[in-house]
Amino acid sequence: GTYSVTVGNTYGSASANFSLSVGSGPPTISVDLSPTNLTAYAGAIETYSIHVGGSGEGLAYQWYRDGSAIAGATGSSYTFTVLGGTNTYFCAVTNDFSGGVPTDSSTGTVIGIVPPSLNPVSYSSKTKITFSGYNRTETLQDFPVLVRLGTNVSGFSYSQFASPTGGDLRFTDGSGSNEIPYEIDEWNPSGTSAIWVQVPNLSSNSVIWAYWGNASDTTPPSSTTNGAVWVPPAFQSLPSYEVVYHMEQSGFPYLDSTLQYPGNGTTAPLSAAGIVGEAGSFSGGSYLDAGNVNLGNAFTVSAWVNLAPTASNIQGVWVNGPGGYTSAEIALFINDYNTADGALLLGTGDGTSGQQPETATGMVSVGQWHLLTAVVDRPGGTTQLYVDGTLQASGAVVADFPTNTDMNLGRFNAGAFAFDGLIDEARIHSGLDDANWNWASYETVAQNSSFESYSAVGSSAVILSIQRSGNNIILSWPQGTLQSASAVNGMYGNVAGATSPYTNTVSGTKQFYRVRVQ
Repeated sequence: GTYSVTVGNTYGSASANFSLSVGSGPPTISVDLSPTNLTAYAGAIETYSIHVGGSGEGLAYQWYRDGSAIAGATGSSYTFTVLGGTNTYFCAVTNDFSGGVPTDSSTGTVIGIVPPSLNPVSYSSKTKITFSGYNRTETLQDFPVLVRLGTNVSGFSYSQFASPTGGDLRFTDGSGSNEIPYEIDEWNPSGTSAIWVQVPNLSSNSVIWAYWGNASDTTPPSSTTNGAVWVPPAFQSLPSYEVVYHMEQSGFPYLDSTLQYPGNGTTAPLSAAGIVGEAGSFSGGSYLDAGNVNLGNAFTVSAWVNLAPTASNIQGVWVNGPGGYTSAEIALFINDYNTADGALLLGTGDGTSGQQPETATGMVSVGQWHLLTAVVDRPGGTTQLYVDGTLQASGAVVADFPTNTDMNLGRFNAGAFAFDGLIDEARIHSGLDDANWNWASYETVAQNSSFESYSAVGSSAVILSIQRSGNNIILSWPQGTLQSASAVNGMYGNVAGATSPYTNTVSGTKQFYRVRVQ
C-alpha cells in the first residue's frame, strides 16, 4: 500500500510519502498436475498443467522429462507427444522470493503403449476407407464401424487374399501402419463380407486402411476372437459393450462377441438373412437368454429388427422381467398392449410403480429393418428412444428397476409376448450413447456406401520411378520417405523436403536413391 508520514513542531511540519510492497513468499502449487499416472498410446497428444500461488514477481516455470530440462517448456502447461515406454514429467517453479530454490510439482509417470504395427509393403493389396458421410462435429472414440468388402470395392477380388478365410486381412488407422482391432461377422467368398472394425477416432473424413495379400502372415490377429473391437483398452476409461450378438449361429449357444454372456435357452431362433450377415428368425416362442446381465445405472440397449406382417400385440425385444406395467423389470418392446400400432416403448417398474414412455405410433413398420435404441439414465430417471438413429421420444423411468437379473432377447423372461420377426446386431452398451453415436450406428449399416467411401484396390508395393526431362531427373513414389547416398551401400539420409514427384538437376557426382517405407 501507499503510506505517508507528517512530522511537526513549533516551527512547522514536513511530510513524506512512500510505498510498501510485501511479497507473499515463494511459489506454492495450488493446482497440481493430474493424473500422476497416465497410460496412453504412443504418439497421442497429452497436456500437463499446474497453477501456482505466492508472489508473481519473477515467476518462472521449467518442465522436466526424466530429470532433464525440456527446452522451451517454460509455461504453466506443457503439451507433449506420448513416447513409447515409461517417462516422468514435473515442473519446477521459482520467483523473486524463492532464493533460487524451486518449488516442484508432483511427478507424472506416463506409460506409452506402442500399438501393434505392420509394414504396408508386406501386403499386395490395400484400400483406403474414408468416412465421408460422417458430418458431425463430435469425434467418436473407439467406434465400431461396419466394413463391407466385395464388389462394392473397385478392383477387389478374393483371389488377392493369401488365406481363403481372410486370415491375412489387417486394418490400420490413418497412419497406414498402426493396427486396429477388427472382427469378421461374415466371410463370404462368393459375395460381400461383413467386418466390424474399431475406429480409434471417428470424425469428419477420417480414414482407415485395409490390407491383405501377405502369404507370410495368414494367422488372424487376436482381436478377431478376443472381443477387443467391443471392449476398449482399460487405460482409455471408455464405456465398453456388455453384450453383442451378431446372430450368425443357428443354435445354442449364440456367441457374445464381448465373451461375457453367451445366449442360451430352450427354443433357438432359426437362421435367416439379416441386415448384416445372418439374423435370427424369432417365432413360436424362440428367444435368447443372456443370463444375469449387469446393466449398471447408465446403459444403452439396441437391436436391428424386422417385424413380421403377422406380428401383433406386444413384441418383446430386450427384457429382464415377466411383464406388466409395474413389474420389477426393464423392457424394450414394440406395440401397445393388444395393438399392432408400431410404437416403440420402454417399460420400467419396481414391483409397485412403473413408467412407460413411447414413441408415436407407426414408427416401427412391418417388413422393414429398423434400428431400435433406448438410452437409460437410471439415477436421473430418464430415457431416450431412438428409431433408425433419430431421437423419437424422451420420458421417465423409475429409479429402482432391477439391473442385474435374467435378460432375454425376443421375449419377456417369463415367456410372454414373444417377438415375431427377425433380429440382428443386438447389443447392450455401458454408458449413455448420445445422438451422434446412435446416428452413426445406423448410418454405418443402413447407408454404408454413402457413410463410407472405398478407394479402388491398389498395390502396397513401393516402386521408385525415374524419368528424365531435359537436364532434370524426376523421381516419383507412392509412399514413404525419399533417401539418398553417394554409394549404393553408403550412409543414406532423408532428402530434406522431398515430396513425390521430386525434381533434381543432373549435376555433380552420382547419387543413389531409395524410399524408406517404415
